[in-house]
Amino acid sequence: MTKKKAKKSRKKDKSPSKAKKIKKIAKKLSKKWMIVIGSSILIILFLSYFLGIKVNFLINDELNVLVDPKYQNIHAHNNETISVNFEIQNKNFASCKSSCILNFIDLETGSSISEEIIFNHNQKLSQSYDITLPEFGTGIRYYEFSAECKNLKSLLCPTTGGSQFRTSMISVDYNLSQREAIIKEEFGQKYDDWTNKFYEIEKNYFIQNLYFARIPSNIQEKIELLNTLIGVSDNLDIHRTNLKNSILIWNSEEYLTLNNSNFKFLDSESNKINQQLSNIKSEDIISTWNQISEKYSQIRELNPHVIKSSNILVNELSSSQLNKEFEKNILEILKLFDTINSNSVFSLNEHLINLNNSIVKLNNTILIIEGTVIKGNSINSEVKELLNQNNFSNISNSSNLCLNIFSNLNHLQNVSNSSISNSKVDMNLINNFTNVNCANHSLGFNSTNTFISTKFSLPNISLEYDFDNWNGNTEFDINDHKKSCCIFDQCFNCKDSGDTGKSPLIFIHGHTINEKNSPEHTMNVFSKVQNKLVEEEILNYGELDFYGKHLNIVDGEWGRHNKSISVRASYYYIAHYSLGNYEITAQKSERIENYAIRLKEIIDIVKKRTNSDKVIIIAHSMGGLVTREYTYLFGHENIDKIITINSPHNGVSKKISDFCPVLGSNKECNDMKQNSIFLNRLNSNEIPDNMYYAIRSVGCDMDGTTGDGIVTNESGYLDGATNFVIKGQCTDSLNTELHGLVLNPELYPEAFEIIKNIIKNKNE
Repeated sequence: MTKKKAKKSRKKDKSPSKAKKIKKIAKKLSKKWMIVIGSSILIILFLSYFLGIKVNFLINDELNVLVDPKYQNIHAHNNETISVNFEIQNKNFASCKSSCILNFIDLETGSSISEEIIFNHNQKLSQSYDITLPEFGTGIRYYEFSAECKNLKSLLCPTTGGSQFRTSMISVDYNLSQREAIIKEEFGQKYDDWTNKFYEIEKNYFIQNLYFARIPSNIQEKIELLNTLIGVSDNLDIHRTNLKNSILIWNSEEYLTLNNSNFKFLDSESNKINQQLSNIKSEDIISTWNQISEKYSQIRELNPHVIKSSNILVNELSSSQLNKEFEKNILEILKLFDTINSNSVFSLNEHLINLNNSIVKLNNTILIIEGTVIKGNSINSEVKELLNQNNFSNISNSSNLCLNIFSNLNHLQNVSNSSISNSKVDMNLINNFTNVNCANHSLGFNSTNTFISTKFSLPNISLEYDFDNWNGNTEFDINDHKKSCCIFDQCFNCKDSGDTGKSPLIFIHGHTINEKNSPEHTMNVFSKVQNKLVEEEILNYGELDFYGKHLNIVDGEWGRHNKSISVRASYYYIAHYSLGNYEITAQKSERIENYAIRLKEIIDIVKKRTNSDKVIIIAHSMGGLVTREYTYLFGHENIDKIITINSPHNGVSKKISDFCPVLGSNKECNDMKQNSIFLNRLNSNEIPDNMYYAIRSVGCDMDGTTGDGIVTNESGYLDGATNFVIKGQCTDSLNTELHGLVLNPELYPEAFEIIKNIIKNKNE
């Protein structure tokens, strides 16, 4: 009984264990299904997320790089080291990291500092660079900071690898230190005084050398003067060198090496030379010489009296003492004259004294001789005796007779006016004789008299001079020291006005496919072209900073160098005043007409910052229509050239126009439709000759026609413009990449060449 019950009891225990097993199996199956279902859900979610990422990367701005500031002008002093600071931020998808190549370029030398930095999502980085300014002078130096960034591809970051490029232009305006400015002003004030003094010193020295050369070499005073002139010449050379060195220092703007001691030294040197020159008496020597010349002229004028006195001595006086004195005086004068005409060294001053004494003595002797009382009767008797002796019969003796008669008559006439009348000389008889027999004879003189009458001729030395062969102090030219602008291994005077004479370039973007994307993303289509144009010496001023209009950017600041500039700008931005500050906001849901009005503001800002009269506009896609609308509203006065690239001048196709407002602005999309009111009005206006250039690209299939994937070949053609066609292809999934890719100089160099040549033909 007990056993049966036990068996029965065991049978009953078997049923519950089976149920447990079933439950276990059910649980296991349930978990597996849950895992399968859960995994499926996860896979679906992942695929959806991944697909969403792919879609986001197609239609959204996957990366936006911000660089602040976009432009900066720094004021400093020479020989300073300053720091230039930037903030770089990458705004990208949360799942992405970015690689950025940062580059800081000295635009004068081309030297650069480059580094690659990995940015995490939305990471902000501060970057600083030191600039050592030139040691001397004033000027403006230009630098470019750039950040080229791209997302790093990963499973959760399926980037296409496209890069975003941002640029910041830096100009450093450096001036003199306070001490340098003071020294420069002091030197500038003294420069005219020093150079004028030197001019007068050199002029005086030149004159003294002229005089010195005219003085005979055997004069003692000239020999003594030579050492003084040599000393002046040496000191003048030293002064010239010191003055030239000071000016060279000035011209190199090394003002700190100029100081008050330099100034005092130059002053003392000029004063010293002037004192030396004042001691040079070349004019006095020449004056003494000319006095002597005049004395000899006086001796020649004494000749009749010398002759008369000689004849008196010969014919009337018997005093040997007086005769000796007379001859001695004549010989002294002859000896003095021989001395001055010889090579013997003599003192001119002593010569003048001796000559004066000799002339005085000669005059005194003549006075004594002429003052002798000569009786006319005795002379009369002598004449009669001569007449009676010869009876005019011997013609051979008539010569001596004539000489004696003339000598006596000459003496009578010169000694006394009444001598002849008192002598009772028969003048008729004498005249008859002399007229017949003495016509060919004249009063003769002894050798002394003849020598005196012909010899004493001494030319004057002129005190006149001219400067026809002298240029003065042209070697002391001084620089005007304008600010020096140095770019691309070239230095030149900075322009005060800022007008380079070369039209600035404004890049105008097209339609933003996704209204949520930033204007910077759209403007980036020009970055490679803009960078490439730097090789053509067109400075890259990056993106237009609207805030700068209201900050510290001086009119003409962007044009103080002699180069053209380029700048990207967006008509989406609008500045407004809020809470005491200017703010900038992007507005993308406007008519093209509104964008054209904003373009006017852009043009006005660029013109003001460059002081240029006109601009060149390079517009992509819808930007070409915005530009044409600007000219429709405001005319072409401010425009040099307009270059459009893949602009839908005749509207976009229905397929594109239907898709356009899905993500973008409906208003601007409507304006771009074929046969829209806007386009019909725009195309009804003629465009000026030689101003418009239209570049279009073809090679992408667009429902049976060709184009760039967005704009058809027919629509990209602009009637009245110079049109160009670039052949390419679309390889992307949307079949639209050629629309913007044609602006990549690496892929389509022919497009860049067209743009470059249009610009250069205008600006060269």
